[in-house]
Amino acid sequence: MKTVLSIQGSLRVLLAGAAAVILTGCVGVVPLPVTSHVEYGQKLGPRQTFCVRPGQTTRAEVIAALGTNYAKFGRTRSLAYTWEVRGGGGVWWAAAAGMGGGGATGGNWVGGWRGFLVAFDEREVVRAAEFKELSTRCSLDEIMDQWVARLPPAPPS
Repeated sequence: MKTVLSIQGSLRVLLAGAAAVILTGCVGVVPLPVTSHVEYGQKLGPRQTFCVRPGQTTRAEVIAALGTNYAKFGRTRSLAYTWEVRGGGGVWWAAAAGMGGGGATGGNWVGGWRGFLVAFDEREVVRAAEFKELSTRCSLDEIMDQWVARLPPAPPS
């Protein structure tokens, strides 16, 4: 008997909430926990990469400073140190009722796949280095090819 009353009470609350949305509209926000916990790889920042200087630092010096946990791309003379951050964020929604009724949703997400990309010239000296948010829609090979293709031409040796 208690279970039936509990279900009926829950159903009444749900129906009252649905009626409020239909008749007046509603706005809601759901925060999701934010964390910078690294799921994969080793997170790099400016403190670790300050020594990587275009036109000065060699490949050997980059690897000595940042370690061997990188992906190598021979055809573009580049390498990438990547990591994945768990992240967090929130979602929101709004709904309106009445003749014009409508709704909207949105969200914000902090986290994802990141990388520190380094390109070298033919002398194995850093040509360019950059932190990037990486897309999961492309392979790392494609990302590196596109990034290196956008770099200005290397100065003649």
